[in-house]
Amino acid sequence: VEVFFPFAQPLEPQKAVMKSVLEALSLRKHAVLESPTGTGKTAAVLCAALAWQRHRMAKAGAAPQIMYATRTHAQVRQAMKELRRTPYRPVVAVLGSREAGLCVNPAVLQSADNDGQIRQACRQARQQKSCQFHSGLL
Repeated sequence: VEVFFPFAQPLEPQKAVMKSVLEALSLRKHAVLESPTGTGKTAAVLCAALAWQRHRMAKAGAAPQIMYATRTHAQVRQAMKELRRTPYRPVVAVLGSREAGLCVNPAVLQSADNDGQIRQACRQARQQKSCQFHSGLL
């Protein structure tokens, strides 16, 4: 599986993460990955998973959906930032367990000072169909 990576040369920890992700997906197994902060895990996981999905789609005509879960809203924003750096352009839906702070639209986040204002600005962007993260979702 050819993995397109947003940087010239992946770091060794990124190579290890990508190899583990590809192996787990190919064998339909789970993977537990650990690497220190700042080693590029997010980009490595996203690129490997999306490369595998693309390969599977080309080979079999269908591929499973990828669900990327995070614990915090900051991690959601980081994952979206990393995804934009990659050559992959999957359909994305951001889901959450509570309303406050879930918006990842930079324009909305910069236009509001608190969770209430963010919710209102996010709702308005969705209603006006001006949110790139929400368009195309049912």
